Amino acid sequence: MMFIFTFSYIFYTAFIDDYLAPYPSDQKEVDKINRDNWWRSCTSITLFLCAFSYLTPSDYAFFHPMQRLWRVISIISVIYFCFVIMMLNHRPEYGRKDILAFMDPSLDVELTKGFHTYDDNCELTWPNLYDNFDHYFLVHWANWFATSFIIRDVWICHMWHVIDELIELSW
Repeated sequence: MMFIFTFSYIFYTAFIDDYLAPYPSDQKEVDKINRDNWWRSCTSITLFLCAFSYLTPSDYAFFHPMQRLWRVISIISVIYFCFVIMMLNHRPEYGRKDILAFMDPSLDVELTKGFHTYDDNCELTWPNLYDNFDHYFLVHWANWFATSFIIRDVWICHMWHVIDELIELSW
């Protein structure tokens, strides 16, 4: 019940306002929107941390040889989830321009017309296919090759990669 309440609250607060609408021209209204988003993200993160501490068993029934390592990995994943919850409660342009550009200033640069994207030219010609074979193609091929050794079922492997591409296209 706690799990359902926590994640219902997180998703409700993330999509409570029209987050895809452009910012208003009044700076006071923009500051109020950003302040409300920060407040909602802090309450969502606090609720997530309380739910995590409530739902995580403190004493394990068996001994893990690398128990300290798994605790560190668990805490790192909690920090990542808190960052995702914080980004989920902000508008995309605020997150891109202010939060992510703080960590990496090159993320705030607009794409130029000469930047290569895969939907520039969709003709099925050899030069166009050769132009699109880059490191992304090699990474996808290596991922498919390694996954086929791990999963060893052609249908599950195929569906895994279709879902992977759908997730990649949606971001």
